Amino acid sequence: KLLPDSEAYEKSALSWFHAFRDGLRQYRDALGRFFPKPAAGLFLFSKFLDEWIIFIWASYSSLYFVHFLGLKDSFLSIVTQGPAYVAFLSLFLIIPNITEKQIIKILGLDQLFGLAALLILLCLTKGNENVLLICLISAGLAAVGNALYGSVSAAVWMNIMDEKDRAKVVASSYAMIKVGIFLTGSAGAFLYGKVSPLSLVWVMIGIRLVGFILLRRVSRQL
Repeated sequence: KLLPDSEAYEKSALSWFHAFRDGLRQYRDALGRFFPKPAAGLFLFSKFLDEWIIFIWASYSSLYFVHFLGLKDSFLSIVTQGPAYVAFLSLFLIIPNITEKQIIKILGLDQLFGLAALLILLCLTKGNENVLLICLISAGLAAVGNALYGSVSAAVWMNIMDEKDRAKVVASSYAMIKVGIFLTGSAGAFLYGKVSPLSLVWVMIGIRLVGFILLRRVSRQL
């Protein structure tokens, strides 16, 4: 109400079909300007892998801890709350001390924390008396990795894009990622339910290694 009237208005689309078509064209053009940039395709693929793991592990980590490792149900809240404090401290103690040049150099470090979080679970057998401690350490390492993923990787991703295309590239990229997860998410269910919970962990370990290699290539190209 306080701004002066600019008398500049967007034209209404002739129909929902035209609006939908124009929206798709804008997103397509934005992605067309994004993918030719150095390391853009590699980075986006690594981001899809990360989002796949986040989605799958959010669905099956509690089942893995309780049914496969033998963690008591009442300890799940501890395994959830403890890493939340770790992530909080990481965001306030680690992230602010990372310089702009260091962001590129440490790209992919989040994959190593995620890899360590998964590997430590392989050292634990069902019924182990240290099951709560191991689950806490694993979840804590994953929390640090997620903090780096949500800050360092996000910062690099934002800087690959042109500022004017940023909103459209983010929206269209996440749409592509969600569609990819929708199409491949059942693979996690098959591995966990039909093969074995350990097979899912090993696949995620392999994906973490691929993600690390991809992000190190991105770091070199940038």
